[in-house]
Amino acid sequence: MKWGGDGLIISNVFGIRTFWDWQHNQERENDLDWRKNMIQIEMRVSEIETFRAIE
Repeated sequence: MKWGGDGLIISNVFGIRTFWDWQHNQERENDLDWRKNMIQIEMRVSEIETFRAIE
């Protein structure tokens, strides 16, 4: 897939923030352990087609 006129080629697309945005408690997002766990979850599902397709 090409994008723009600069010859930039998109080689892979990942789903991100699939679950992060479901969490509405803003104070919880400041918890470092919560953030680390959420990033691990996000990375695990980032290449699964079902989750990549979520908009």
